[in-house]
Amino acid sequence: MPELKLSIHEAHVHSLGGKPVVGLCVHLAVTPPQTHVYSLSLDYEVQIDAVRRPYIPDEQRRLVSVFGPVGIWYYTLHSLPWTSGTGQVPAFIGETSIELSLPCNGEVNSAVKKYFQALSAGDVLLAASFSGAAFYASDDLPLQQCPLPDNSRATFRLALALWNEATEGHSPSAEAFQLA
Repeated sequence: MPELKLSIHEAHVHSLGGKPVVGLCVHLAVTPPQTHVYSLSLDYEVQIDAVRRPYIPDEQRRLVSVFGPVGIWYYTLHSLPWTSGTGQVPAFIGETSIELSLPCNGEVNSAVKKYFQALSAGDVLLAASFSGAAFYASDDLPLQQCPLPDNSRATFRLALALWNEATEGHSPSAEAFQLA
């Protein structure tokens, strides 16, 4: 069975249907590289890994509406779900890249908005989980189907400035493959 590795290598802001989004470029690489992936159904969930980020006192005060008083954060500080979806990845051999669109407008839950608005500067750690199934073949393997491994994950440090750019409405339009 081939091995599929996923990584997030960049983020940018653009507009999708007139709404601001952060686009995450996800790289998919299959080993052995001569493997032909005919179809890949990909489910994804992107969360903000709020636990692994340090907070200055001003941010802590502003995050009380999200996580409660700092004294109980041991129990209440947790990851925040940003978005999830399902899509079909086009056929590829060896490797390809796709884009996941993370909404930054009314489609985002209020805790995510409050979280970003409470931050002063720096990065936000994103954690993406993937599942799904692939149909693949190679020179020595006939067409087969396999599920993605349970540990198909990728992390990415998103600059707070990108969120601010998207929500301030200064996003250029861009065309890209969208999973939705």
